[in-house]
Amino acid sequence: MKLIWVFSLFCLALVSKEIMGELVKVENVAWRWPGATASCPPGKRMLAGGGNCRSQDGRGWTFLAESRPISINQYTVRCDTPEQQNIIAEAYVVCE
Repeated sequence: MKLIWVFSLFCLALVSKEIMGELVKVENVAWRWPGATASCPPGKRMLAGGGNCRSQDGRGWTFLAESRPISINQYTVRCDTPEQQNIIAEAYVVCE
């Protein structure tokens, strides 16, 4: 049992080492179809990417129309809303 516990801690340490990295966040605000692209700094590579859409003033709703990597070091998102409001597109990358 103790060996399983030690092995579990070892695996957790390996996973934590792989996930840790520099987080880059980019925001863009627009009336309709805002997009944002986050990029890793030169010499770094992307481990993961993602995005989010939200209304600027917190009312109504938004949706994520596109969320994908566009290169080995960039991630892009596009948003929209049927509401009459500004919305914020946020893109993230984790780089190592």
